[in-house]
Amino acid sequence: MDAYNTIQILSSAFEYTQDQSITEYQDAYATSVVTLDMLKKHIKENEEEIHQLMINKFGSLINFLKDEKTRSMSKKWCFEVITVGEYNMTPLKYTMLPRKALYVMYLPERKKIVQGARTFIEDLCQEIVDCSKQNFLSEDDYRKAADNKNKLTLLFKTVFPMPGTHLEFTGTTKYQLDFEDSDIKITARFPNFEEGFNQFDDFIQKTGGATLLADCLENIEMERVRLNKSNNTCSFSTPSGMPFSINIAKDDYILERDQLILEYLKLDRRVKPFVRTLLYFRREKIVGHLPHLKLLSEMTFIAMVMDFLVKGLDQPLLPNLRDPGLSCAYSRCSFYNVTEETNRHHDCVRIENLAAGVKYTNLKFDGHKPTIWKSYNNDNLGILLKKFFEYYSKKESIETFLTKNNNKSIAIRMDTGSRNDFRFTWKWRDLAEISSKAFELLKDGKDFRNICSD
Repeated sequence: MDAYNTIQILSSAFEYTQDQSITEYQDAYATSVVTLDMLKKHIKENEEEIHQLMINKFGSLINFLKDEKTRSMSKKWCFEVITVGEYNMTPLKYTMLPRKALYVMYLPERKKIVQGARTFIEDLCQEIVDCSKQNFLSEDDYRKAADNKNKLTLLFKTVFPMPGTHLEFTGTTKYQLDFEDSDIKITARFPNFEEGFNQFDDFIQKTGGATLLADCLENIEMERVRLNKSNNTCSFSTPSGMPFSINIAKDDYILERDQLILEYLKLDRRVKPFVRTLLYFRREKIVGHLPHLKLLSEMTFIAMVMDFLVKGLDQPLLPNLRDPGLSCAYSRCSFYNVTEETNRHHDCVRIENLAAGVKYTNLKFDGHKPTIWKSYNNDNLGILLKKFFEYYSKKESIETFLTKNNNKSIAIRMDTGSRNDFRFTWKWRDLAEISSKAFELLKDGKDFRNICSD
């Protein structure tokens, strides 16, 4: 088997492993992993002729990959064939038997994978991944919530029979960032926000509609129904105990904000576990230990996290999707089709991480190529956590977030109520002190649970 065919199989293996990696996120060494069975199936189906040549000479894929001559032809990437039990790098998405064979590729700076004890940062990464899974609602919980929302939609349209009215998830529910004990958040929307809300308001005044909704919820056996007449919201629990909260959208600010945050979350697979972990820190450390900081809402905190990922790093992890200077040629991009300036943003962007060798040259976006934003950030979750606390330990970082929140340099523009989270200076001073202490504890090698409780 000649060098050309060898490189062809290696290239196919590298591209497939990057695209189908079963790691939770991409670490500083661009580690990508697939099972050997997955790779065998891919090579056999996509490189049929060369696959047969390989089998004729080496007998199996694993013998081919372990051959010294094969390994010498891989210049850019290192790779290993090891078992799950031997693997100790970036956490995997799935639990597998220790003897399951893996194909692992990584940048040469990592050198050898099988090297004994994990580093502190690797342990911290695993803690972050575990935290993002263990304390939040599962995919199954969100499926059940969606089923309940569909039933509630029929009820809502019966109570408020205005054309085009519908219910949809909002806030942390829409982003799948809810804690296990959080309310499922639903917002009622109208085709024309201002006109629709005025109609709704008239309907409420004439019929006592909010009270009617509460009565209907009780009639279909919803439990612990609580009505807040001052803002026309209603909270309740399903018979199975799942808590819900319904509110009415007065304008399209929430819709724009939700879509913007969803765009940020999907750009890089590190973002969601990172945000979840910091929301856990907010609940356990900030709100749990300093009650006067309860006004630091989840939405404000999410905005602070995103702002850090956009402009708090030497090599930004995310682009600023609100930046008018981010050029795109996609005519249907929401940046050109949203009339309100509040959170007008690009939704046609994909990241090309040059540091990790991740490219999207063949990716199509609704029939068009996406707007490519080039990234050079390869920080793993543990490093990002340290940098986050270091960044917000500086009072000027928090001041910049607050004072420039109307500016397009900010990743997410918050509404007036959220900006008032910090209307007293001692609040942001306390947050800077909390961040500083967390950063020092991480430097001393303390684990994440200690940081949340210390």
